[in-house]
Amino acid sequence: MPSVQTTLEFLAKLPLYQTKKPFCRVPKEDENETNPEGLSNIQWHNGDVTIKDLRDITDTFKLDVCGFQVVGQPFAVSQLDENAIAQYQKDTEAFLKEFLKADYVVCHDCRRRKNATYPSATLDINNPMLIQTLPHGVHDNTFEYSISLITKILNEDEQVLLQKAKRVQIVNTWRPLVPQVHDRPLAFCDYRTIDPQDLVAADRVFPHRKQENYYLHQNPSQQFYYLSEQTPDDLLLMVQFDTSADGHARYCPHASFNNPHAPPTSPPRESIETRQFRVSLLHIVLAYLVDIDIALDGIFSTQLSKIPIMKETSGIPSNTYPQDCSSLTQDMETSQQSSTASVLDDVDRRGFPAPSDKAQQWKENGVEIVEDWEPARWNIFGRAWKQVKVTVDLVMDLGTTNT
Repeated sequence: MPSVQTTLEFLAKLPLYQTKKPFCRVPKEDENETNPEGLSNIQWHNGDVTIKDLRDITDTFKLDVCGFQVVGQPFAVSQLDENAIAQYQKDTEAFLKEFLKADYVVCHDCRRRKNATYPSATLDINNPMLIQTLPHGVHDNTFEYSISLITKILNEDEQVLLQKAKRVQIVNTWRPLVPQVHDRPLAFCDYRTIDPQDLVAADRVFPHRKQENYYLHQNPSQQFYYLSEQTPDDLLLMVQFDTSADGHARYCPHASFNNPHAPPTSPPRESIETRQFRVSLLHIVLAYLVDIDIALDGIFSTQLSKIPIMKETSGIPSNTYPQDCSSLTQDMETSQQSSTASVLDDVDRRGFPAPSDKAQQWKENGVEIVEDWEPARWNIFGRAWKQVKVTVDLVMDLGTTNT
């Protein structure tokens, strides 16, 4: 399959973003926000790109080097309900634990996406099969948000692991659910071709919490790839965060794209995605986010749940995989001196941009967040707000296009 000439959504290079932080927000169900500027200041630039096909050269791209890797891994789920997703999470944990030679894996999040219009203007966030909007634009987690997410989600025993860990990663897995994906395939950028100054932190604001993503400005040096005719047995791994700065890929900006080679009869994209925290005691890994993704009329939906993974052992047999980490921490306590220092305490920022100190326009507009979520293992939103109003004009991270 030849390279694809198409466009990707990049964050527009507006003078506004020199002083104001990009943002979008989803209001409460009973909030009557009618001013578009109160919901988002994001504008996209549809940039022309060449996306190279990995199909015949997959062996030359490795996770630690470029930030992504394709591996053959059979997929045998016939119907996706809650039980099947939970089992898929466990199967993914087991596979990643073996593939990455991990000590520990913990899964914690699930998303679902479809290429379709919303059946309702209101979303129930606590529905485990919920469909939400997918962030548009070439994006990935920020340095600060990744660290805060790991700290927030890990339980007390797992926090002990961080005191013994050498390295923590967030790793994402992605595969289609259709026989071959032609509609809206996924493009991913080679970490080695990214200038950190092209990464811009943006807020995604909910009534009960705030997330932070990097959006990417376009740069001619960037090299994007995809896997043509990807099948459910073609598993894509991507790095979303890494505490190690020693020559490792530390993130992998990615986005779906319009495929001009897609046959007119191609079914809408369906995919299932997992994002993992990967921690190593000398390499531990924590899996984060199972994400089912089905392309819906150009709007993408998501859903959150949870999962785990890991790498390089510290004398603990790789086939030792406790249901929780208590036995692992006990083994550590008998073999290592106790310490209160965490691998997250002083993470090297090399490869990341400086932290954002720009004004947060949504705060200037008087919006307040009441932090109200507890990361129950299978529902990242926990006991938080029940519903959020979504309309055609309010699509999370949709923004506007500046061509």
